Amino acid sequence: MQTRRSLFKRLASHIVERLPSEWATWGEVAEDMGRFRSPDRQEKLRNRLFSVLVFALGAIPGALASPSVMKLSEGALGAVFGGVLAFCGLLVGFLVTLMLFTGRLGTVQSLSIEDLRSYGSRLRYLLVSQAVTLACAMICAVLCIVYLVVYFLVAPLLLHSASLALLLGSLVLCLARSALLPIQIFELHDAHLNDELSAKIEDSNKKYK
Repeated sequence: MQTRRSLFKRLASHIVERLPSEWATWGEVAEDMGRFRSPDRQEKLRNRLFSVLVFALGAIPGALASPSVMKLSEGALGAVFGGVLAFCGLLVGFLVTLMLFTGRLGTVQSLSIEDLRSYGSRLRYLLVSQAVTLACAMICAVLCIVYLVVYFLVAPLLLHSASLALLLGSLVLCLARSALLPIQIFELHDAHLNDELSAKIEDSNKKYK
């Protein structure tokens, strides 16, 4: 197992060396993001199992409902999948804006080195989580377009079922991850307010010394 992993890393590094610099940098950043997201092996396993379970909650009904979806009119299908594409587009725009605000540290002058390290680690974790949700939304939009192409090409039922299962699985996963966003927004504002309060307390203490 270790030999296979080392061979895969060598192959990946060999490929990355021949990519343009911006794509090579993307690979390095993606590797760092994976480390920040789940450094613990058990936590990583729980994340993957939960994601697979949520994906299956959408994929299995999608595969079973494929014959019924094929019978929908073009207008009804266009309305449904147009709504899915609109949702994915709005979510992508919202997540990009949220990630820009998440990266702001706010008032850090009053923080100790240990607090700043802890705060920075938490911000990186939130950024990685939001990046994963962003990737889910983009994949969902791509799969939506793929299914529309499959539908209008009158592809075999198996291809319909597979594409719809992937689409609904990614959509349910995207919705589940979107439920984390309000909690993350609250956490960011709560941390910012606590930093402002600490700064005010420190300023007041300096005045009365």
